[in-house]
Amino acid sequence: MSASRTGSVIERRFVTTSLGRIHVAMTGTGFPVLLLHQTPRSWDEYRDVLPLLGGDFRAIAMDTLGFGDSDSPVGAPSIERLPPSTLPPSINTLPAAAQASPVTLAPL
Repeated sequence: MSASRTGSVIERRFVTTSLGRIHVAMTGTGFPVLLLHQTPRSWDEYRDVLPLLGGDFRAIAMDTLGFGDSDSPVGAPSIERLPPSTLPPSINTLPAAAQASPVTLAPL
């Protein structure tokens, strides 16, 4: 990855899922890299990182449901309270909407 590549345009859009609209910000082309923010943050946590990653990858940062510009689920938003089945459908919908190949997630 080349950290010297900057100035990428960040494209923002909404992806409609069965759980609600999810806001995504993305840039670049190539292998998709999905960035997930901490609670209670938003995609903006990666505003400076997206252009750097976008030089070599399709960098995608999403607002988790209930945070940022994504729709709010019923009740108070909390990643901890979302059912385990909620996040995978959200993530699985994003690559097609971002015109990227399937995303591989690796736990930290």
